[in-house]
Amino acid sequence: MTAVRRYNPQQGQAFHGYAMMCIRGAILDELRRMDWMPRALRGKAKQLKETISRLEGEHGRAVTEQETADALGLGVDDYRTLLDEVRPISFVPLDGDADDSGESGFLHETIADEDQPLPGEALERRELLATVAGHIQRLPDMQRKVLALYYHEEMRLSEIAAVFDVTESRISQIHTQAVLSLRAYVQRAMRS
Repeated sequence: MTAVRRYNPQQGQAFHGYAMMCIRGAILDELRRMDWMPRALRGKAKQLKETISRLEGEHGRAVTEQETADALGLGVDDYRTLLDEVRPISFVPLDGDADDSGESGFLHETIADEDQPLPGEALERRELLATVAGHIQRLPDMQRKVLALYYHEEMRLSEIAAVFDVTESRISQIHTQAVLSLRAYVQRAMRS
């Protein structure tokens, strides 16, 4: 109704487009009004998430509190305070009634466990692992060894290069070739 009252055809905009913009704005305003977290704090949470993501991409590993705090220009104590502020808070009694419909049951019985795979997913994962393991056995010896050292022993490429007395670049090439071979094989297996 607000869009109808405020619409001015003299501005040359179609009513449909104007109404869509007004409705979208009203929805966003209401969502912001209902949000328990102030906009400024939500902005800080977004900046924190982006910073952690960027740092992990640069370092190739999980970053420490100190690294993240430094990147944000904060001390560790201020960083921990920020973490406390942006942590979502909701209290749900898991041993209370699941709903008000009168049916008995508890929330811990009805809330899905996100860490528990669905039966179909577990079967697919086992089949995929068996497929990959079977193909790894058919890879050339050097590729199998590089994959084992890299993924199971968690050695860096430079360390693997030292073991085989070759350049790190050569180990990288062998690793890439093995991974590409595995991906192609898995894709073919998934199609059939």
